[in-house]
Amino acid sequence: MPKPPRETKPHPQGIDLEMLKIFLNNNGNKTLEEFLISSFQSIGPSTAKIILNTAGIDLAKTLRELTEDEIYRLFNTIKNYNKYRPPLASSLSPLGREVLEAGLKRIFEPEFLYVVSRSPCAYEGHPFIVEAGISYGGKTPMSPQDQPLILRYANRVPLIYDESTDVITQVIREDINWDHYMITFPAQLAILVHICSTKIPFKGVGKESIADVPEIRREVKLAIMEATRELKRYLAKKAREKETMRRVETIAKYIPEIARSLSSMIGDENNKNNLESTLIRKLVEFVSKKSGVPVDVVNSIVKSVEIGV
Repeated sequence: MPKPPRETKPHPQGIDLEMLKIFLNNNGNKTLEEFLISSFQSIGPSTAKIILNTAGIDLAKTLRELTEDEIYRLFNTIKNYNKYRPPLASSLSPLGREVLEAGLKRIFEPEFLYVVSRSPCAYEGHPFIVEAGISYGGKTPMSPQDQPLILRYANRVPLIYDESTDVITQVIREDINWDHYMITFPAQLAILVHICSTKIPFKGVGKESIADVPEIRREVKLAIMEATRELKRYLAKKAREKETMRRVETIAKYIPEIARSLSSMIGDENNKNNLESTLIRKLVEFVSKKSGVPVDVVNSIVKSVEIGV
């Protein structure tokens, strides 16, 4: 099971005016400095003094003594202060790479699989984590003509409808140059993106589409690009191996003739088979060492050429 989330104090940039008033009413006996330090994460004594001095409010003033104008000034100062530490990610419970890898492997049995789990980030004081996985080949379904198969999740819940308006789909369609990653659609390619946050910015009450928040869009793009870079490396390696095998096939066709010519030159026709075996062994060892292709794979290709397959 994924690690469960832990309760944390709210981040000061994630509150609204009504929430601040509720906090003030529930902590009426404290001074403003004590209230800020005990009620919010990322606020220590020095930060509390800066906020109160900027708002023009006495540090020792109790919460019950605040006027409406002072509450409003305090709220604006808290929201506009931009030197807070990022929110703690302990309040989040991402799926994790192992769970995503196991799920994609069980469903698609892919030829290539890679999963990314980004570091925690925040928008408007709300922490979030983006996870992405890419499945290629195997039993992965053929994608549409213009994009990969997209699997969207928000806090572990699959998003089924309104795919076209979702920020994940927009990133995949608009921000990723698939030609750069050696992908031509349709292809056996599926991309899973999971966004975990204390507040998912849904576009509507149906909660089927995630809004285009710049911080989230950036993290989704970086996660997908990291996964597709690994796919490109795999595809490039596969293309090099294919080209190497084509060259091996071409060279192997001439080995019997070369062995025959060499045995004729040295005047030992009976040595033709030994020369041919030696040339084949040297070719297999050289190609395997240079390309990284297993010896038995190279050897089987050479033998298939010899027998005319």
